[in-house]
Amino acid sequence: MIARAVIVPKLMFVTRHAWPTAELVKEADWRLRNVVWKSSFATPERVPPGWLQKDVAREDVKIGGLGAPYFDAELVAMAAKAVEKWAASTCKQQQVMGCLLQQMHPPEAQVVPGGIVSDVKVHRDLWTTGRPVLAAAMNHSDTETTKKEDSEAEVRRLLRHSNGLRTLWSGKGLHYEMGELAAGVMLDRKRSRAADRGTCITQSIGLLSYKQLRPRDAQGKERKWATYQGLLSGRKVKCIEDIVKIQYLKQGVITCIPVTWTLPLQSGQAHLFRELCLSLVAQFPELVFRQTDAPSLRVHHSLDDPHHTFWVEVVEEDAHIMHQWGSTVQRVWSSVDAVTPEAAVASHLGVDERKLWITPHPWLTKLRPLWAGKRRWSRTRQQYRKQITACRQKKAKEKQQEYFKHGTEQNERIATALEQLQWKRIQRMEGLTQYHRQNLIKLKAWKLRMWRGGKLGYKCASPICETGREGEQAHLIWDCPEAQAFWAVWKKAWWDTEDAGDSASKTEWTRGIFALRLDRLPRWLLDWGRGQAEAVWEVIHDVAASMWERGCAATITA
Repeated sequence: MIARAVIVPKLMFVTRHAWPTAELVKEADWRLRNVVWKSSFATPERVPPGWLQKDVAREDVKIGGLGAPYFDAELVAMAAKAVEKWAASTCKQQQVMGCLLQQMHPPEAQVVPGGIVSDVKVHRDLWTTGRPVLAAAMNHSDTETTKKEDSEAEVRRLLRHSNGLRTLWSGKGLHYEMGELAAGVMLDRKRSRAADRGTCITQSIGLLSYKQLRPRDAQGKERKWATYQGLLSGRKVKCIEDIVKIQYLKQGVITCIPVTWTLPLQSGQAHLFRELCLSLVAQFPELVFRQTDAPSLRVHHSLDDPHHTFWVEVVEEDAHIMHQWGSTVQRVWSSVDAVTPEAAVASHLGVDERKLWITPHPWLTKLRPLWAGKRRWSRTRQQYRKQITACRQKKAKEKQQEYFKHGTEQNERIATALEQLQWKRIQRMEGLTQYHRQNLIKLKAWKLRMWRGGKLGYKCASPICETGREGEQAHLIWDCPEAQAFWAVWKKAWWDTEDAGDSASKTEWTRGIFALRLDRLPRWLLDWGRGQAEAVWEVIHDVAASMWERGCAATITA
C-alpha cells in the first residue's frame, strides 16, 4: 500500500518533468518490488529464486499476488494520457507546441488507430511511449474476433470472376466492378459493422499502418507480408495509401491506383497488387460504397435527430463548427472561442454536455478515428493502465494455473487443503514474521522451494533424500523424512496416544495443517477447559485455533 499510495506518485511527479532512461525504470521497478516483498536482493539483472514470478507478484493480493505496482505501466499510461490531451485539443497553440516537442511534420503528427499494444514498453521519450497506446485505444476492439475473421475470409473467397467480379487494367490503375457482390454480402457486412461501430470514416483507411491490412489469398487464408516484398522492396512504405489509393466511381465500382510502382506493372507485381487490393476491399467493404463527407462532424447525444447536421469550415486558418436545421444555418463554435466544442454544441442543442459525444475531426484535432461510433474518446489513466497490462495479467493467471496443476500432481491432499486457505487470510494473520508470511504466500502459490546454489539448484537439504523429486514443494514440506519428524513432534504435542487412534483420517490431518484450520479440539484441552471459569471456556477455541495457525506456519517454515 505504501508503494502504491506514496512512492509511485512521487516517482510519477519526477518523471513527468524529466523522462527516465530504460535503466532507471528497471532499477526503480526492482526497488519497488524489494519494498513490497520486504527484502533486499543485490541486482535486478537476474530474478532471485526467492521471488514470485514478476507478473504474478503484480496481481492483487486477493488473487495470489503481492500488489506490487506496475511502475513501467504507470509511466506508459501517464504518457498516453499526455499525448491524448495534445491530440484531442482544439487549441492551435497547444497543437503547434506538441508538434515542435515531437519534432514531427504535420502529416505525421496525426494519430490514427493502431494495432493492439501487447506489452508495456517505455521508449526514449514521453511522446513515442504514449502514441502507440493512444492509437490502440482508438482502434475498435472486436468482441467476437473469430467471427470477424471468418466473415472477412468469406468475403475474400467470394471476390472472384465466377461470382460477378470484373477487373480491368487501365492507364490509371486496376478497375473493379463488384456487381451483385456489392448489393449482397458486402452490403450486409457494411451494415453490421456500422451497427456495431458507427459510420466508417473512409478517409482514415489510407492512413492506417500497412501492417494492419491482412493479406489473403483466393481461398481466404491469411498470408504473410513477406509474400508482397515485390511491391514494397526499395520503397518507403508506412501506411496503406503509400501502396495503393482508392478512387470511388459509384457503388460497387472503384479504381485501385498503385503508388509504389508506375504503370505498367510486371506480371508478378500485377498479380500481387490485384490480390492485395482484393484483401483491402474484403477487410474494408465500405470502400466500394459512397465515401464519407470530409467536412461532416458527427455529433451523438441522448436525443439524436437526423435533421440536425453539423460540419466544419476552415476560413483563414480559423475552424468553425456550423449547424443546420431545416433552412436555418448557424455558426455554433469557432477556434477562437474560450469554450470547448462539446460545451458549445451542447448549449446550442440544449442537452447535457456529459451525454454528448463528438467524433474528433481532423480539421479540429490531431486525432483521425476510423469509426464514428457513440463512444468516449477520452480515457482515464487507470483505463490506459488496464489496457496495457491486460496481456501481462492474462499471462500471470495462466502461470498461476500452471503452478496449481503441477502442485496437484505432486500431492492432491495438500493441493485440496491449500485451496481452502484464502489469500487474504495470509495477509491478515497476526503474530507472523515477514519471513513466515512470505513462505506461506509461496506455499499457496506452489513456489516454496529451497535454493542451494547454482550447482545443486532447487534441492532438499536432507542427506537421506535421493528420490529424484526432492526439489519439489510437496517433498520439502511433507514427504521428506525430516519433515515428517517435525510433524510427528507437532502432532504429539496436540494429540495424545488415545486421541491419535481415533483422530481424523490422514486426509483430514493434512487438511488441518495446510489449511491452517483447527476443526476440533484435542480431548485433553476439552477436559481442561471444562474445569475453568466460563470466560476462559468461551475463548478457548479461538485461542487454540490461533495457536494452531501460528504453529503450523512456523513448522512449515522450519
